[in-house]
Amino acid sequence: MNATSKGNIYEIQVQRILEKDGWAIFRQHRKAMFIKGRMIMAGCDMFGADMIALKKDRPIKFVQVTTLVNKSAKEKEYAKHPFIVNHMTREIWCKIPRKDLRRFICEDGIFWLEKPCERIKTKD
Repeated sequence: MNATSKGNIYEIQVQRILEKDGWAIFRQHRKAMFIKGRMIMAGCDMFGADMIALKKDRPIKFVQVTTLVNKSAKEKEYAKHPFIVNHMTREIWCKIPRKDLRRFICEDGIFWLEKPCERIKTKD
């Protein structure tokens, strides 16, 4: 299984967790791009996030899904979009190999580990 397939699986897992909690999700979709005459499918992040989650009377969540080894790169990507207001939050969900997903929440520009999320069986 390649990295793109794994990334899609992790994004779907996070989407299911958030939907189970009552959030409406909008995920970014891959689009075809031509580079040096070859067509590739590339992601198109929204302000550094893979998905946006909406729920009535709650701040909008910008959610990035990644593996733990790529977490610092994703933090830097979020830093390119420095706006933060009281009606939105930024989160990074990390998949740790052979373990659960972990959620990091941004407070004052620093990502803090929240708590382990419910276990979802995956094929690693």
